[in-house]
Amino acid sequence: MHDKYLQIFNIYFSQEKKAGFFAKLFGIKRKKELSSEEVESAKKYYEEMEKVSKALLEEINRLERRLVAVSQEKIKGLI
Repeated sequence: MHDKYLQIFNIYFSQEKKAGFFAKLFGIKRKKELSSEEVESAKKYYEEMEKVSKALLEEINRLERRLVAVSQEKIKGLI
């Protein structure tokens, strides 16, 4: 999911190649104009990020249900 976000970020923002710590820290600027290909690419990455996000939430919900089903005695035995 983070990789997809980074790809979107790289489309919308450019990083200036300057020397120095503060120049690197504040050297990110939003691009003034995007090509239609960049916009479509960003949309594609966003849709992929949504799918990954939904799958992650489903997996977290499954894990939560499994943990809730474990008895307190079994949990105390693990501690």
